[in-house]
Amino acid sequence: MNYIARPIWIAAALAVAGAVPVAHAAKPSPTPKELKAMADQARDNHHFFKQPETMAEAAATQVQMPDGTVAIAVPTELWNTLSVKRDASGKLQILESDGTNAPVATVK
Repeated sequence: MNYIARPIWIAAALAVAGAVPVAHAAKPSPTPKELKAMADQARDNHHFFKQPETMAEAAATQVQMPDGTVAIAVPTELWNTLSVKRDASGKLQILESDGTNAPVATVK
């Protein structure tokens, strides 16, 4: 690389590095009124949401996000449940169950 090209590359790199904060500053942060409106919308959406119980019900909640990913609500039949109980000797036992199945005793 010759001595003329090096300063040009350094200047270009500094220009790009300086443009990043300017790009972030171009988008204003939400006002308190806008933040309250977003919080109210999230609260309203939560009230209307019903957790699906089966995979068939969960399939209806599938949405395509703007970045291409897919989101879906996990049905309750896939949830794990942990519980603890004492056995006859007084030791604690951890019981785990899958979804709507009865707990299976496993000692940890």
